Amino acid sequence: SRQVLKSLSDSLSFMSSKERLTWVSITIFRSLLVALDVVGLMVIGLISSSIANTVAVSENPKPNPSFLGLQLPVIDINNIFWWISGVLALFIMKGILSILLTRTSAFFVARVEARAAFVIAEASFGGDLSRARSNSREEMMFVIQTGTNAAFNTILNSTSTILTEASLFLAICLGFFFVDPSATIAAILYFASIALVIQYFVGARMEKAAEVVTLNSVVATTAISDLLSVFRELTAVSY
Repeated sequence: SRQVLKSLSDSLSFMSSKERLTWVSITIFRSLLVALDVVGLMVIGLISSSIANTVAVSENPKPNPSFLGLQLPVIDINNIFWWISGVLALFIMKGILSILLTRTSAFFVARVEARAAFVIAEASFGGDLSRARSNSREEMMFVIQTGTNAAFNTILNSTSTILTEASLFLAICLGFFFVDPSATIAAILYFASIALVIQYFVGARMEKAAEVVTLNSVVATTAISDLLSVFRELTAVSY
């Protein structure tokens, strides 16, 4: 929604040019890893078609499979083990690279979040006393701890994950489009309709509910803290 895009824009505007470049580069590299998934899926399809061709060759001989006019290599009992091992190694390598990039992204966003929390605390408590008193202790704790986590950790990591998964979805759809365009378009329309229904009928309500829960949580925490402070003062006076 617009609010999410605005929050993402605000988070990126806080970051320096070097930090934005680093985050974009990590996201791009994570998105490029989907090429390994696509290659693995293509090889699995090639192995399956070769096995089916081998089973049926005795009764109805078929030519070797081809794709976009290119003759694909023949996979038989003599080399199928190496093909399967190659696919397994490819997925393992993709998993390791994905874990490393995700770890790098998490540590990078955590450093940005820590700097944002320091800037907010410095701006709140480093100025005049009236400004520090304008917000309650609970509101400041929420902004510094929960707010910075939502503004950077949640938004930036979620955006990076969405872009990565969207790249995989588009790459798979593009590959299936060359095989069966009509079925690919029908599948895209089906998933798009589900996404629109969730966004407009569920997402809007969830967003409003999250805002209400967040606001009431801060108000309730402030009220409980004030009540405990009054109780301590009354207890001290009674003694």
